[in-house]
Amino acid sequence: MMNGAGKKNLIITLGVIALLLFLYYASSYRGGNPDIPELEEWNGSADEITISRNSGTIRLYRKEGMWRINREGFPADAGIVEKMEKKLLELQITDLSSRRPHYERFGLTPENTIAVVVKKDGAVVRNILIGNKSSKTSHTFIRVGDRPEIFKASGVLRSQFGKSVEGYRDKNILNITPENIVSVEIRYRNTALTFARESAAPKKEGAPSGGNGNAPGGGKIVCLEHPDIELHTVKMANLMKSFNPLQAQSFPDVSADSIGKSLCTVTVKTKKKSVALNFYKGATRYSYFCTSSESPYIFNVASYTAEKYMKEIQDFKR
Repeated sequence: MMNGAGKKNLIITLGVIALLLFLYYASSYRGGNPDIPELEEWNGSADEITISRNSGTIRLYRKEGMWRINREGFPADAGIVEKMEKKLLELQITDLSSRRPHYERFGLTPENTIAVVVKKDGAVVRNILIGNKSSKTSHTFIRVGDRPEIFKASGVLRSQFGKSVEGYRDKNILNITPENIVSVEIRYRNTALTFARESAAPKKEGAPSGGNGNAPGGGKIVCLEHPDIELHTVKMANLMKSFNPLQAQSFPDVSADSIGKSLCTVTVKTKKKSVALNFYKGATRYSYFCTSSESPYIFNVASYTAEKYMKEIQDFKR
């Protein structure tokens, strides 16, 4: 039978065990694993994200309120960059995969690694090396700064940070809502078709003003060159919507002198400005080269995008 001292020692021992178990589970619940580094956080938006690979470096930086790319200053897709920044800010390291530098096994060799550095106000606030995706879970093997250990982070990071320059460029060329369009002029095969709101079209003498309001943006649409032809309402709606947005497929490395003569010109007029698009024969039958008064760059558009404008009046009839 246990004496009083033995009972007291047993109670103390059990109490210590219970305390240790509580601290262990509490630490685990709070993510307090000492093997996992605590990542620095920052307030507000970052100023720069640099992505370095064996094939080259991409620098994304803020300038005059916009994200830009490399020394050329290409406009970046703000949505893509902001998602990247959010991912890096909220990066979750879930496990320690290896204390030893088995970098080849985890895709963290110099020729395979993607190095990502985030700066704010000139200071480095995030510095990670991205390796391979885990074969079993939606995680990625990473290193943090100069630390030799290999960690597992949530998310498939290589797809987000392994893009080319073109993958980060802003591909929105036009964003014109149908309600703001006054007219669309199409010049194709030496003919011109101008589609305008009836309320904005020149009136015949004695004709009533206004339209029937059955077109997007309000007001019936008429063709100025063929005023007696009734236009297909859905086709007109689709034409007006086609500029909201109009997007580039890609930005080919070609000069203006090499793309020949324009096959089709589209001019979109709003209450505030006039925007021109020129379509040229593309490098393949699946795309066309295009230029715009809204962009200094030659870009590709899908063939179905360009060919919706390469039509005659019969194609727009009701």
